[in-house]
Amino acid sequence: MILLILLLCLHITNTYSTNNGIQIKPKPISIECNSQGYPKIDALKILVTQYLHCSNQKNIIIKEISGGYYTEKMYIVMTKKDGKKFPLFFFKISKKYGSTKKLLKIQEGPIAQKFIEANSSSATCSSRIKKQLPIIIWLNDIVTYKNQMGETKTIEISPSAKGQVVQDILNSENLHMIKKAAEALGKSLAAFHQLYIDLDTIENNASWKSVFHGDFSIRNTLFDIETNKIYFIDNETMQEGSIIEDIKTILISMLMFRYLQKNNGSRWPIYLEYCQTFLKAYIESYPIILQAKLAKFIEKKLDIGLNKALYEKIIKDSSIDPNKFNKKEFKQMVHHCLHKFDKTL
Repeated sequence: MILLILLLCLHITNTYSTNNGIQIKPKPISIECNSQGYPKIDALKILVTQYLHCSNQKNIIIKEISGGYYTEKMYIVMTKKDGKKFPLFFFKISKKYGSTKKLLKIQEGPIAQKFIEANSSSATCSSRIKKQLPIIIWLNDIVTYKNQMGETKTIEISPSAKGQVVQDILNSENLHMIKKAAEALGKSLAAFHQLYIDLDTIENNASWKSVFHGDFSIRNTLFDIETNKIYFIDNETMQEGSIIEDIKTILISMLMFRYLQKNNGSRWPIYLEYCQTFLKAYIESYPIILQAKLAKFIEKKLDIGLNKALYEKIIKDSSIDPNKFNKKEFKQMVHHCLHKFDKTL
């Protein structure tokens, strides 16, 4: 209980610290590593007690989980109470410190500031957008260590996200949760994009320029079915650009995931329905007057860019046969979904 209270205080005071004029600076530490140069789990538990200023390790659980493209190692820190596990925060070891610096720059800049303002009591964005916005996991702190190989590694410390990684949900047998996750993902991404778009001047925004995540894959998103909320992690790639980049990336990551599964043939209809549910929820989250225009833009861009980008990813992975990708079947699914919004497609 004490651990949870300490964490709650930590979360409240530090979650948005970089946007209140307090810059996060890396703190060097000494930590015991394994033969690969990564911290031992017991050593990470000691770091947790130091970080939370407590001495009890008994109820601390640390588990390694999968991360995104820029992640070398990812750990979730949990506490145990009455037989239940409660997530506290993430430890992330980045492949390069450059990605950490990018995230810090984003946290201290206008992208994060606008997002935080949208979640405040004085928000000027519409209640429709505010309600559907995702929860973005920002950095709380950074520590660095040098391993026995002489390599300097960076550990990012951030609040944990609730729920399950979307990739794990897709691989489950829970079809209800798969559909709910797809709907929530479409709505939250649409709200995030709309936050940075002036919809009143969209006629002059041919590329639908907004802010996009940059690595919006099924590994970098979590879904909490209890709150119906989506969490964005690995946010160091956020930047200004077209909304199509995130739509393309999430569909590619889902299709790539399909090819890496042994049962990909039997689950293909489930993955197609997931894509369709996501696209439908995304478009329907925009004002009705813009939905036909948006659907036409998405189909045009996916037709030009998706197959090419997907094929390039497939041929880089020797375990995947590019000849097995059914372009026609996927294109028909996209067209069938978007045709609902514009009969001229």
